[in-house]
Amino acid sequence: ERRVQQRMDEKRKLEEKLHQETLKNEKVVQENQGKEQLIKNRRDELQRHKREKNKLIKLHEALKKKDKQAEDERQNAEGKRNELKSEVKSGQEAAESLKRDA
Repeated sequence: ERRVQQRMDEKRKLEEKLHQETLKNEKVVQENQGKEQLIKNRRDELQRHKREKNKLIKLHEALKKKDKQAEDERQNAEGKRNELKSEVKSGQEAAESLKRDA
Protein backbone atom coordinates (compact mmCIF):
# COMPACT_ATOMS: atom_id res chain seq x y z
CA GLU A 1 0.00 0.00 0.00
CA ARG A 2 2.86 2.33 0.73
CA ARG A 3 4.35 1.57 -2.63
CA VAL A 4 1.06 2.31 -4.33
CA GLN A 5 0.88 5.61 -2.45
CA GLN A 6 4.44 6.48 -3.53
CA ARG A 7 3.61 5.65 -7.14
CA MET A 8 0.46 7.79 -6.95
CA ASP A 9 2.45 10.71 -5.49
CA GLU A 10 5.11 10.31 -8.14
CA LYS A 11 2.44 10.20 -10.86
CA ARG A 12 0.75 13.31 -9.45
CA LYS A 13 4.10 15.16 -9.30
CA LEU A 14 4.89 14.15 -12.87
CA GLU A 15 1.45 15.22 -14.06
CA GLU A 16 1.88 18.57 -12.27
CA LYS A 17 5.31 18.98 -13.85
CA LEU A 18 3.84 18.11 -17.25
CA HIS A 19 1.07 20.64 -16.69
CA GLN A 20 3.60 23.35 -15.73
CA GLU A 21 5.76 22.57 -18.77
CA THR A 22 2.69 22.65 -21.01
CA LEU A 23 1.73 26.09 -19.63
CA LYS A 24 5.29 27.29 -20.08
CA ASN A 25 5.36 26.04 -23.68
CA GLU A 26 2.01 27.68 -24.45
CA LYS A 27 3.34 30.97 -23.08
CA VAL A 28 6.48 30.69 -25.25
CA VAL A 29 4.34 29.85 -28.29
CA GLN A 30 2.20 32.95 -27.66
CA GLU A 31 5.30 35.13 -27.25
CA ASN A 32 6.73 33.73 -30.48
CA GLN A 33 3.48 34.41 -32.33
CA GLY A 34 3.53 37.98 -31.02
CA LYS A 35 7.11 38.41 -32.17
CA GLU A 36 6.29 36.93 -35.57
CA GLN A 37 3.43 39.40 -35.93
CA LEU A 38 5.75 42.29 -35.00
CA ILE A 39 8.28 41.11 -37.56
CA LYS A 40 5.57 40.83 -40.22
CA ASN A 41 4.28 44.32 -39.37
CA ARG A 42 7.79 45.76 -39.59
CA ARG A 43 8.45 44.04 -42.90
CA ASP A 44 5.17 45.44 -44.24
CA GLU A 45 6.15 48.88 -42.99
CA LEU A 46 9.57 48.59 -44.62
CA GLN A 47 7.96 47.58 -47.91
CA ARG A 48 5.59 50.55 -47.69
CA HIS A 49 8.52 52.91 -47.01
CA LYS A 50 10.45 51.39 -49.89
CA ARG A 51 7.51 51.96 -52.26
CA GLU A 52 7.14 55.55 -51.03
CA LYS A 53 10.89 56.13 -51.43
CA ASN A 54 10.82 54.83 -55.01
CA LYS A 55 7.81 57.03 -55.75
CA LEU A 56 9.62 60.09 -54.34
CA ILE A 57 12.75 59.27 -56.32
CA LYS A 58 10.69 59.15 -59.52
CA LEU A 59 9.02 62.46 -58.65
CA HIS A 60 12.41 64.01 -57.89
CA GLU A 61 13.81 62.81 -61.22
CA ALA A 62 10.78 64.24 -63.04
CA LEU A 63 11.23 67.59 -61.27
CA LYS A 64 14.93 67.65 -62.13
CA LYS A 65 14.04 66.99 -65.78
CA LYS A 66 11.46 69.80 -65.77
CA ASP A 67 13.96 72.11 -64.07
CA LYS A 68 16.56 71.35 -66.74
CA GLN A 69 14.00 71.99 -69.49
CA ALA A 70 13.06 75.31 -67.88
CA GLU A 71 16.74 76.27 -67.61
CA ASP A 72 17.32 75.36 -71.28
CA GLU A 73 14.27 77.41 -72.31
CA ARG A 74 15.52 80.34 -70.21
CA GLN A 75 18.93 80.20 -71.86
CA ASN A 76 17.33 80.03 -75.32
CA ALA A 77 15.08 82.97 -74.52
CA GLU A 78 18.06 84.93 -73.18
CA GLY A 79 19.99 84.19 -76.37
CA LYS A 80 17.07 85.34 -78.52
CA ARG A 81 16.71 88.48 -76.39
CA ASN A 82 20.40 89.29 -76.89
CA GLU A 83 20.04 88.71 -80.64
CA LEU A 84 17.03 91.04 -80.76
CA LYS A 85 18.87 93.68 -78.74
CA SER A 86 21.76 93.45 -81.14
CA GLU A 87 19.42 93.73 -84.14
CA VAL A 88 17.64 96.73 -82.58
CA LYS A 89 20.98 98.39 -81.85
CA SER A 90 22.19 97.72 -85.40
CA GLY A 91 18.92 99.08 -86.74
CA GLN A 92 19.19 102.21 -84.61
CA GLU A 93 22.79 102.75 -85.68
CA ALA A 94 21.80 102.28 -89.31
CA ALA A 95 18.93 104.73 -88.88
CA GLU A 96 21.22 107.31 -87.27
CA SER A 97 23.75 106.84 -90.01
CA LEU A 98 21.05 107.40 -92.63
CA LYS A 99 19.88 110.53 -90.78
CA ARG A 100 23.43 111.87 -90.69
CA ASP A 101 23.98 111.09 -94.34
CA ALA A 102 20.72 112.67 -95.39
